[in-house]
Amino acid sequence: MSVVVHDASDRDETPGGDWTVCFEEATLSKVDFAAVPDGAPCPKKDGQRIPWPKMPNVKGTTYATAVEKLADAVGEVAIEAAYEDEAAYDTNNEAGDYANWKVCFQRRPERAAG
Repeated sequence: MSVVVHDASDRDETPGGDWTVCFEEATLSKVDFAAVPDGAPCPKKDGQRIPWPKMPNVKGTTYATAVEKLADAVGEVAIEAAYEDEAAYDTNNEAGDYANWKVCFQRRPERAAG
């Protein structure tokens, strides 16, 4: 019996060891796993687009409000840049030092290729 794995999305990438299995099809001679990159949601059907959550626009809101909106949509939020001569490496600081800072711009993180 052979075991194969393929990209469950419409991107036709080569799956790696850290991919998550979404679907499987077994026959007498083969098991075929359909997988997506770790952290990606599974498509509704094999070969469809990955249904990434919609990123809300938080530009102009406070950090605390941004964390709340983003957590509802995409999960954990981490600061990657900050100003006022301040280095910010905090995660989910809704009530701490950065809570009232204003979000000037946002960028969706790059999604890793397989």
